[in-house]
Amino acid sequence: MDQREQEGTTRAANGYNEAVIWYNVGMAENGFSAVDKLEAFVMDDENQQRSMKLPSRVVVTLRAGGILAAANIVCAIIIAMAYVHVRQPAKTLSVTGQATKNIQSNLIIWTAQVTGSNANREKAFAILQSGMKTTLSYLAARRIAPRSIQVSSISSIANYKRDKQGHLTHTISGWDLRQSVTVTSHQVLHVARVGRQITDLINQGVQIDSRSPKYIYTKLASLKLVMLAAATRDAKDRATQIANNGGARISRLLDASMGVMQIDPAYSTNVSWQGNDDTTSYKKVVIAVIHADFLLK
Repeated sequence: MDQREQEGTTRAANGYNEAVIWYNVGMAENGFSAVDKLEAFVMDDENQQRSMKLPSRVVVTLRAGGILAAANIVCAIIIAMAYVHVRQPAKTLSVTGQATKNIQSNLIIWTAQVTGSNANREKAFAILQSGMKTTLSYLAARRIAPRSIQVSSISSIANYKRDKQGHLTHTISGWDLRQSVTVTSHQVLHVARVGRQITDLINQGVQIDSRSPKYIYTKLASLKLVMLAAATRDAKDRATQIANNGGARISRLLDASMGVMQIDPAYSTNVSWQGNDDTTSYKKVVIAVIHADFLLK
């Protein structure tokens, strides 16, 4: 039994003895009997015991509450700092880099069409054969390799008579038989020159029509990689210059997207949103564009 319990027991005993004395003399104090007095002492003792144990519980509760309150404050500070950090927009710089390169076509595709015309279909075919023979001989004489020459199949077109009112009738007036010769060669300038001169065959009775050649650059795939790398370097140089002038520095590349490739005739300023792919000129200019976003620090 600890000291608190001993004090309670002693007080209860004293109260009991005092109540017995009040009972023996038969007196009542303030309207209470001796038994009531005893019960009051017992209740008072229990209340004192509760009041003696209360402070320790209160201390524990206050300590736990203080810890929880401090933890809530720390959590609130962390969440607020994180929110500010997330909501703060990153400082970025968007620039466009460009690279240009002049190139010369390394492949030519040139086509000429020979025609044989006559009212009689067989004679038209004979004229066509003669014209094709003369044309191929002309190309061979100018050192156009046979392996670079492709001859198409013959197309036949019937021409119909017209009546006095100008309406077409069902009566055939003649035939046009046509056949094409196509030269595909890496001898670009030589074939282009031959193509311009082949109309001289008209003086020999050959019905020939020379088409405009197509000039092509076959190494475009590998060139694109080089051009895009150059455009990216140009974008970085532009971003560095802009940042330095504004008192900042670029940190790293955040995002980059490739623009359309422009292949134009030399000295041309023509630009298309879907990109150009010129085949009309021997000399060309290739333009590559990069759109880049850099993080500033």
